[in-house]
Amino acid sequence: MRKFLVFDLGETLIDFNMTGVWREQMRLDVIPKMFTNLKSFHSTITNFPQYSTFLDTAYASIARGGYPVSMINRIKNALTTLKIPFSQKIINSLLQPFDQVFATKAKIYPQVKSTLEELKNLGYILGLWSNTPWQSPGYMSERVMNRFNIREYFSAVHFSGDYEIRKPNAKALEIVQKSSQFKKDDMIYIGNAEVDIQTGSNFGIPTVWIKRNGDILSEKCPRPTYELNSISELGSILPIQ
Repeated sequence: MRKFLVFDLGETLIDFNMTGVWREQMRLDVIPKMFTNLKSFHSTITNFPQYSTFLDTAYASIARGGYPVSMINRIKNALTTLKIPFSQKIINSLLQPFDQVFATKAKIYPQVKSTLEELKNLGYILGLWSNTPWQSPGYMSERVMNRFNIREYFSAVHFSGDYEIRKPNAKALEIVQKSSQFKKDDMIYIGNAEVDIQTGSNFGIPTVWIKRNGDILSEKCPRPTYELNSISELGSILPIQ
């Protein structure tokens, strides 16, 4: 019986309420606030950039879809292009606006907490691997988990932005497996998106697809082992051999 249930986070457990508008939010809200924060270091920066130059350079560096480099390094790359010497204090200041937007938009899906509680009570061990938007640091996602009081249910939590690895790379689940010390034969991967099914399939473990909003899988996607309409239905398919 497989006892180690590994989840995706965004749009599986947490609704970040940003589907289709991440790029717009980045360009119209986050990067302008980054520039405002950068201005607090104005006295220490020679040839301080114009707003339009900062906007274009930061956006081009940060908002590159599928790019495995961490957001921290994307920001460093932008500052290097702008010939702005950076410190950890500057990096943290520029991360803060994204962290703020990321946190305030989030809400937990119904029945998530009660389902996680049920699974723990049944003796299952829970893990998590989630891609983060633009490889943002994992602490941002972990704060959201703590905000909704679900971090406590997970024994192994990992995020793509901390490793510069993204799903569907099977190394993502290999990292979770090694950190948990469970065998591969103990694992199941649970998510809402094609990339989740692809990742579990690439790693060679059963997958559970949580359908949302009438989504369908493309013909190129491997078939999930199980297909559910709600996370609350997980108990009905367990145990899985």
